[in-house]
Amino acid sequence: MTGFSTVNPQPEIVKEVILFPNPGIDRLYVKTMLKSATLSIYDLMGKCILSKNIKQGLDQILIDYLNPGIYFYQICQENKVIDSGKWIKE
Repeated sequence: MTGFSTVNPQPEIVKEVILFPNPGIDRLYVKTMLKSATLSIYDLMGKCILSKNIKQGLDQILIDYLNPGIYFYQICQENKVIDSGKWIKE
């Protein structure tokens, strides 16, 4: 044996979109390198309560008017879901 490893390094997984803070209070930040995307937030009944085009880079969204609770989000680009998940408003 020569000391060389045959183990392949694992590729780094990079998210195209980061949504934070979670939980949040009055502002939501979306960081992305996508050139054009849409953030949609849904209540527990599945009703879309917010839909906003997000900018490349860091975008701030005021959410102080939302009631505290659990929400779901989707980030879409060209009718394809890029990211989705649960978001909590404190």
